[in-house]
Amino acid sequence: MMRFVLAAAVAIGLLIIFIGGLVFYLSWSACLGGERAALEEFPHYANPQSGPRPLQGTCEVRYTTEATRKEVLGYYDEHLRQNGWRVLGYEAHHPFKRRIGGEYDRLLEALKTPKSAAVSLATRRDDYNYWVSYEPPSKVNPDLPEDEALVMAYVREGGRPGAFRD
Repeated sequence: MMRFVLAAAVAIGLLIIFIGGLVFYLSWSACLGGERAALEEFPHYANPQSGPRPLQGTCEVRYTTEATRKEVLGYYDEHLRQNGWRVLGYEAHHPFKRRIGGEYDRLLEALKTPKSAAVSLATRRDDYNYWVSYEPPSKVNPDLPEDEALVMAYVREGGRPGAFRD
């Protein structure tokens, strides 16, 4: 009986180690291969303050900047296209107000939304999706300096690029 209890305890321990290792691998694997390489193909608009690091199945970088969304998203639009990424579109939304924003084919259309709206660029190449999100300076968001915008660039392998169609 004691051997059975000991064998069961060892089996449960090994199962826990296996599951823990699998969870760790899957959470970090988003930044081990093609996603990280895609984020490092060209310099970001500003030096990332964090990343590349895994975040919910993506590999992402973050930084703040005083640049406008037109400057930042225009930079990424140009560089992503030069590197073979297909721009699927732009999405604008207001982080604190509903019904402001929408989906747009071109940056100039998305820029017509209020300056307080966040705008994201969605691109695709092969089996990878690359997004760039620009959240404007806000007195409402305590995590941002008042005069700087938050920029997040992230890549995910597989899946659909949100609401945009290939």
